[in-house]
Amino acid sequence: MEGTDIPRYCSKCGAQLGENATFCMICGAMIGTYHNTTQAKVQDGSRSTTLSVIAALGIFWGVFAIAYGMVAIVNTEFFMDGVDLGQWEAVGLDIQLLYDMIKAIGVVLLFSGILSMITAVLVLLRKYHTVALISCIIGSVLALISLVGIIGLILAYFLHKSKKDFID
Repeated sequence: MEGTDIPRYCSKCGAQLGENATFCMICGAMIGTYHNTTQAKVQDGSRSTTLSVIAALGIFWGVFAIAYGMVAIVNTEFFMDGVDLGQWEAVGLDIQLLYDMIKAIGVVLLFSGILSMITAVLVLLRKYHTVALISCIIGSVLALISLVGIIGLILAYFLHKSKKDFID
């Protein structure tokens, strides 16, 4: 990059560097790679967008799963409306088993929603990347009961790739 008219900037703090600088006079970072301000802004913007999408989807799933889970636990009859219980009994299955299954699914989705909300908060704060990633993965695996977990696992991948944006 020597001999060009493009100013050089610190890749850590963004301060303008002298032509032959080996470290940043502002933050003390060793200079190895230089970015012009346009490139740095584009990279920061794409990182910010990725994390914003992860947080928004986490909040959306969290609210939905918590609400769905609570309704399934507290008001199982809501899900039984329109179900022909005669067919259930005709094959020799206990109706109480059906109610218990709905409540169990509600508990699983409730925990998935709580973990999703934890992930979203940590992503918004950009803190505790490992905790955010683990809660995202566990919440996504729990959500596989509703097939939405696949989206969560994709989000976990992007969250893993965004580790450098967290302050641990």
